[in-house]
Amino acid sequence: IWLYGWAIPYVLGVTNPRVYIGLEGIAAATGFYYTWNVTEQINLPQSRISFDGAGSVMGLLSAWPLIATIGIENWHDFDPDGKIILTYAMVAAPLALKYSDRLYQNRQPSNGLTNIIVSNLGYGAFNGFAAYTIITKDVGKLRNFEGYARGTALMSYGGALVSSYTTYQRLKDQDITEGDAAFYNLGGAAGFFTASRLRELFSVTGYKRTLAMFTIGVDVGLFSALRLSRDINLTV
Repeated sequence: IWLYGWAIPYVLGVTNPRVYIGLEGIAAATGFYYTWNVTEQINLPQSRISFDGAGSVMGLLSAWPLIATIGIENWHDFDPDGKIILTYAMVAAPLALKYSDRLYQNRQPSNGLTNIIVSNLGYGAFNGFAAYTIITKDVGKLRNFEGYARGTALMSYGGALVSSYTTYQRLKDQDITEGDAAFYNLGGAAGFFTASRLRELFSVTGYKRTLAMFTIGVDVGLFSALRLSRDINLTV
């Protein structure tokens, strides 16, 4: 809701700061009333809220791969004030929310499975970014930075989507609790910490080697946590 309070007057060319302040207040009140009215008779478990919230955020973030694909400089040439991309974001967020809710109702994931799916959006994006960064030239040697930005944006966003999809397909038949999800994320944190210790122990230098070590460490931590909790029903 905060986006619409300032983005709508900005896109319309309003310059009076009082209008922005007033519309932010109106947007907050309207959003609260609309949300309350629409969801009053709807069952909203934590899993549905998290799933839909992640969907709307992904809708907003889809603006970045769109800009990167067209080219940052090219986009700036025909949208120097950012009004087109703001309009896109205001349309993409509710559409993504609607699609996510429909997807949730079809899948009906548990709270724990939803938490892992949402977490893997971030892990998937990190893996996509790391994979592309490692196989490309060093940043300092790049001649086409826009090409690099395009690749990292598409790989990161695509990695997030692919990771969330494969997570559901692999875990949909398992009993995943919120405790399992918390243990899963703890595994990722442990993997990150272990990678940082190993980096110091073996004096690993260079951003590509460092990035590869942290990526492998986090992924191994996540995988290990998932395997360890398979036969144990962890509860919160």
